[in-house]
Amino acid sequence: MAYAPEFVLACLLAVVIIYLPGFLMARLALAQRTMALCVAPALSYALYSVLATVFPMLGVPAGPLTMLFVPSALLAVLALRFGVRNHDRQGEPPGPTAWLMALYLLIGLVVGLFVFISVLPGFDAIMTGRDMPHHINGIRAFVDSRNFSSFGPSAYALPEDAAIHPNGGSGGGFYPSTWQSICALVVMLGAPDIAVVINAVSFVLAAVVTPLSGLAFMAEAYPRQRRLQAMGAVAVSCFVAFPWRFLTYGPLWPNLAGFAVILGVASLFVRATSAGVPVSVRVRCGAAMALSMFGMAYMHPNTVFALGVLLVPFCVWRLLSVGRLVLFGRRLSGRVAAGVFVAAAVALWLVLYTSPFMRAVVTMDWAFELSEAQALVNLATVAYVNLYLTDFGQPVLACALVLGALWAVRRRSGAHLWAVASYLLACLIVFANTVTDGPMQDLLSGFWYNDPVRVAALAAVCAVPVAAMGLDWACEGVARVLALDAGRRPQTLAAGITTAVALFGVCFPSFFLPGPEPGHLMRDRHMRVESETEYERISVAAYYSQQEGFITAEERRFLRDAVALIGRDALVINNPFDGSAIGYGDAGMRTFYRGINPMSSGYDTDESHVIRVHLDEVASNEEVQQALETIGAEYVVILGRQRDRSSEMLWNLDILQWQGIDGVTDDTPGFEVLLAEGECRLYHITI
Repeated sequence: MAYAPEFVLACLLAVVIIYLPGFLMARLALAQRTMALCVAPALSYALYSVLATVFPMLGVPAGPLTMLFVPSALLAVLALRFGVRNHDRQGEPPGPTAWLMALYLLIGLVVGLFVFISVLPGFDAIMTGRDMPHHINGIRAFVDSRNFSSFGPSAYALPEDAAIHPNGGSGGGFYPSTWQSICALVVMLGAPDIAVVINAVSFVLAAVVTPLSGLAFMAEAYPRQRRLQAMGAVAVSCFVAFPWRFLTYGPLWPNLAGFAVILGVASLFVRATSAGVPVSVRVRCGAAMALSMFGMAYMHPNTVFALGVLLVPFCVWRLLSVGRLVLFGRRLSGRVAAGVFVAAAVALWLVLYTSPFMRAVVTMDWAFELSEAQALVNLATVAYVNLYLTDFGQPVLACALVLGALWAVRRRSGAHLWAVASYLLACLIVFANTVTDGPMQDLLSGFWYNDPVRVAALAAVCAVPVAAMGLDWACEGVARVLALDAGRRPQTLAAGITTAVALFGVCFPSFFLPGPEPGHLMRDRHMRVESETEYERISVAAYYSQQEGFITAEERRFLRDAVALIGRDALVINNPFDGSAIGYGDAGMRTFYRGINPMSSGYDTDESHVIRVHLDEVASNEEVQQALETIGAEYVVILGRQRDRSSEMLWNLDILQWQGIDGVTDDTPGFEVLLAEGECRLYHITI
């Protein structure tokens, strides 16, 4: 595929940007290098978030030098001077080993190549979803303006663009934009194609960051249980609900970045609360966790709530496992302390749920509802949502989850039962999200916008340790069937066989159920069965194809050819719903409209309204001429004229709002054709 070298470069740059400063920060708190590396991304998020907020106040331009190299150099000095030395690691639990890190990376990369890269139409392909124009234009605006702040981010970040904003520049609130900062840094370091960078960063987050985050958690939650830790490598990379579905839905790239580090941040909490750990370790890990949570919130705030769902049962188990403790000068039993903690957690949840600033989030309605029976089937088969088609979920992982829960109950191990409780709590949220409507749904799943896909991702993250337990138990079964002894090599063989069978089962493609003869109508329409993994691969190929829909590959090339002809400074009038909404981010074209929001009189400026409705009258309408002169527009770009090509992107299109732009043709007075290809046109306004 074209752009392969640039994609590889972008991946390498993304790894450096995501890991380097965070690793140096983690070394100030952790002696183990492998552990520090696994938890580094969230700390990098925190650093970039702080710098992106502070720099605009100080007038410092954001870029690789100020955001990455200088901070990393200072952190390296601090790490060498004050970092925890290996000889000071007494009391720290054993961290992840290098061979486990290699295993997690290998499986993550293999699954990522199979699910994503192997079916990606091109490294520069764009995932067409409702949020895509916001993200790709936002990255371009960061690169152009060198202002990475999450307060008031805009696709019109340059002063000359802010001056001609179609709706006067309204908005300007807080929007977490650290993911865009990371992409912008990759672009500025030498991977200029933003579409390639987005795919590279997404791949790194799904195939590298997520597995290593899971490794940190498994190593801390289950120290010295190497086989269980190894089985976590399969579990963390094979749930389609997360991370892979986030690549074809939304797109949810910032949420992907936040969810990718949840397990790693949880591992810091596990280490800080482990029995026998020195106070200094608790303080350092606690501080690192607090910073990490800050970085998560700047990726997407709902990831902090997901972290809470995962850790509340763990906290209950830790409190129940202690004899007595002192709280505000009073001695409390573990049971009483656990009850107080649960009450406090519920109270905090309710306070946030009822807070005015959260109302718009928690009351969002996705109009998605299933029957109770179907919701239970979805949970049992790990389909969770069954949003697009009838499928049979992920039966291998479903069996692993059942085995894991039975394994924990059979051994009555609180250290494992709490993970089962976390998963059941997440399943309760999924169930409530799909079968209820109104206050109960809002209360349980509202912090994730009541979005079934994000809630399913929550379940997938909480499922990782439970599925790993099930696969670990399966290893025991394989060893017994093959009559292997308890030696290291036979056990490694059993684990290898289990891993291979699990990966094969998870990645098994579609098939037809026995029944109708070949060529029968039902064989083509009703008897096809697709695994979740196979359907995700089909989704990647479809959503990234650009063969039709919102914008095609040919239309994207036309935009770039137009920019090469007129330059990046020329202001171009466009109808964003024809695909040119991404013209600024993807091609660098200075388009007038950069979003696919409905426009109406009173919402936008007078100039914008006149241009939208009456542009084709430019030769005879002085009001149009004055509007064009005011904003300084000289060109018009028009892509394909079919407006019903993608209902997902164009569901809120009102053709009458854009009739002035759509009415421009080769014969319209006042317009000269500069570039033509198929239905695509670049016009020069001659009046």
